[in-house]
Amino acid sequence: MKKLAKRLPMPRDILKRPKGARDCNQMQKGLCEDEMGMPSIHSMLAGFYFAKTKNAALIAVPLSRLRASDFPVINHGRYGCHTWLQISVGFTLGFLIGRAI
Repeated sequence: MKKLAKRLPMPRDILKRPKGARDCNQMQKGLCEDEMGMPSIHSMLAGFYFAKTKNAALIAVPLSRLRASDFPVINHGRYGCHTWLQISVGFTLGFLIGRAI
């Protein structure tokens, strides 16, 4: 999905992780702001499983990838790994795929 997103005619700011993003994946520790963040795969999985199970608790999974100032209840720390748009697109794609299959 992220390779496909790179080909879309969108501004890079929409596709990349937010400024200051760090420690966003197991392979790379440290600054990640130059990596692709669109769509959020965690959100996509949560959307897929939500479509299949209707378990409302799964909605919390995508929100946990935001920075503390964006969503203070649960978050990925001071430097979030995704924007609201990346999370929304990921969840929606996952939900639609879950409903389709």
